[in-house]
Amino acid sequence: MRVRFTSRVARRVLVRRPRASMAPAMPDAAWVLASDAEAWETHARACFAASVDGECPLDVTRKNILNFAQGSFSLVEADLRATLPADLAVAVTEALVTEGLAEAFDLRKNLVSLKKVLLHCWHAADPLEHELRRMATFWRDDMNFENGFVRVERYREVCVAHMRCKGASHAAYDGRVLTKQICCVPRHPDAPRPARLKEMPASLTTRSWLRQARDALREISRSGDDDVFFRASSDDVSSGRLKSFPREEASSFEKMRVTSRDEAKTTGVVSTEEEPREEELEEEKKTPAREALDAFLASVARRTNDVYGFPLPAHFVASFLERVLIARGGAKALAILDETRSYAAHLEETALEFDNVSALLEKQTRSVESVLRDDIGARVDDETSVGGEEEEGGKKDTTRTSRVTRFRTRGVDYDETAVLSLRSANVHDRLRGLLCGCAPATRDLAWAVGTILKHPSRRLFAAGDHGGADFFPAEFKIGTLIAQHRATVAKWRPVMFAELEAMVPGASAGVLENFCENSGTLPVTKGPPEKATDEHQNKTWPPDTAITPALAYLRGKQACGACGGVFGGLWVQSGTCFRCDAVARNAGVCPKSVPRFGSGSGSRDDKEGNGKKRSTCPVSAWCPHRRRCMACEALFFSECASCGVTRGDGEDVAALVESFDMLCVFLDFDRTLCATKQGASPVRRTTERKEAEASLPFPYAEFDAALMSVATSHRETHVVTRNRHVDDIAAFLAHHGVRDAKRKVHNVARGESKAGAIIDVMRAAKCALAEKAKADSSREAEEHLRFASAVFVDDSIAELVDEEVAAIPGLTRVLFSRVVA
Repeated sequence: MRVRFTSRVARRVLVRRPRASMAPAMPDAAWVLASDAEAWETHARACFAASVDGECPLDVTRKNILNFAQGSFSLVEADLRATLPADLAVAVTEALVTEGLAEAFDLRKNLVSLKKVLLHCWHAADPLEHELRRMATFWRDDMNFENGFVRVERYREVCVAHMRCKGASHAAYDGRVLTKQICCVPRHPDAPRPARLKEMPASLTTRSWLRQARDALREISRSGDDDVFFRASSDDVSSGRLKSFPREEASSFEKMRVTSRDEAKTTGVVSTEEEPREEELEEEKKTPAREALDAFLASVARRTNDVYGFPLPAHFVASFLERVLIARGGAKALAILDETRSYAAHLEETALEFDNVSALLEKQTRSVESVLRDDIGARVDDETSVGGEEEEGGKKDTTRTSRVTRFRTRGVDYDETAVLSLRSANVHDRLRGLLCGCAPATRDLAWAVGTILKHPSRRLFAAGDHGGADFFPAEFKIGTLIAQHRATVAKWRPVMFAELEAMVPGASAGVLENFCENSGTLPVTKGPPEKATDEHQNKTWPPDTAITPALAYLRGKQACGACGGVFGGLWVQSGTCFRCDAVARNAGVCPKSVPRFGSGSGSRDDKEGNGKKRSTCPVSAWCPHRRRCMACEALFFSECASCGVTRGDGEDVAALVESFDMLCVFLDFDRTLCATKQGASPVRRTTERKEAEASLPFPYAEFDAALMSVATSHRETHVVTRNRHVDDIAAFLAHHGVRDAKRKVHNVARGESKAGAIIDVMRAAKCALAEKAKADSSREAEEHLRFASAVFVDDSIAELVDEEVAAIPGLTRVLFSRVVA
């Protein structure tokens, strides 16, 4: 029987690998199909003994599964080649590929990179959320009856930004945790399913806000009183003492019924379904991974019989093929695919619920601004509100006084209704802000997971564990959703430290004198505070909170390793209080990498709380002008013209090249221009190609569209990389329209500086420009030569702060980043 195979993957299995010992004679396909279970296992074990170094895949169990090499489809192919005749091996391999096993292995690679990208997004959001929370705590008295709500707009702007940033940050955190759980599912299909995956979507931390919002809407619908939710304690909600309102009263809330059993227990919703009996639970032993594997094996058996005419024996599928897939990671890849599909569906559902509940909150509750304006009489700028209100005719009420006098003293003119209304509005406003922050981020994550499912073999995401730029599609906006709140921090952080300095002279320790944010604006103060001497600093810091009531905001239990003071967690980072942090910056060192003040190198104080040695940043990564570390402080470092280093994405690089008419542009390749990493080739020499595609060129890896636009439009754009696939990179560039691509690819060996290649190219470009200026007598060319400049784009800070690179005159260095750009 002759079978025509359409895939080059199947043709490749005809090449056999070297055997460790003499292999048994290979029977024909007819013997394999007619053999019994005992005869076939004897033959398979003999073949594995001759071809596999280590344990036989047929002996795989839950206890020894970690002893087998796994994670690649090529391992499955090799086992089939070793045990099956060529024609049957080709048929089974083709069936596995067609049913999606090879794509399941590829999907895991994309998912691993996605979880790293989400981790970097979460790390970028953490200091931003911390700063917003600290400002909200510092100005909490702005929302106060005693002071007449004089500066409530400032407090409201910070609070709204904080809640939305927190919502987006926790959505990224949920994505990180769940994708990591999916990538780390047990290798054996009969192992218990991870608890977080079993409890989806209730295991998402953002679902707690959804439950709180539903409780608020439930109480509003039941009583018609906004203040009932505030008076109900959280213990009442979690214990189930707050029952849901009757079904006939649900109205629009009926569409948002609790769908998981865990949520029903939390919110007190009584389920009409009967609890399963213990004997029924005993029967349900199959895990989702086992069900996915069994369904896949059945599909492979049907395809092998219907398409290729090989009716595989039941023992071959249920024993041999199943154990090979389990040992080589095929079962895990299928489980990851199944869990990813479930996760994508839960993300879509959760994002829709966020939108629906947020819209209902906006419709059925009052904003803080409306309560302040209508119930209390405070003048509020609607631009700082989430949903401001205007009077008829579109004109704002300007007759309100800026100071409230009716509630200056509690008990004299005390309006209990107004107070409760404001409290309730604050609770609802917090929930609205959180949902408005996590809804678009969850929707964006759902798009990312869905795109990976649609194109599992495409390199959509690329990220590493040791820093560098992350590669992801332009439609992935979680990083942008988080970074947009930097403007609020840049606006109000200087004001907070100016007020703190006025309360306790010397508390800011030079923060105000040299503080400079991404916006480039300096704080507005009456004058820079005088620098305190060491003797004065020792006497005034750490401050005595008993005689300094203004510092009640700072009290806590966190000790500073530098001054010995005890502060709240918001004012201590990496074991250093905010003031000692400023002292370290004034000394020109990174506070996150230097040892504890007063401790020797290598002492116990040089270690973090978890016992690990404190990480250090390159000394040359410190920017003395911005007083920021370019290696670890991406949040507040944008650029420094004096250091010649800036941070940005592809669009920023394109704008820089266009604005300054660069003589040369130098681009790193891996994870900068291209999605490759660790020196991989940009040519995807995949074997999953049909015969009709044999004459077509191999596909290329994904690339950054903005940087590729620079490479094709700027004549002197060069790639300086440590990737050894020079010819493939040149073909990749030429394929996308880069002229003279082979000349523009420069490989630099490990241990060598990239400065050599950059200097050579710049020298040649200057010589060519000088000859042109001399031949044409062009004044424009002479000016261009006189002020010749270049830009070097790399995702590694070590490459940019290299001494030889930094010494190149006229070279602007760009730390390439997408998440925080």
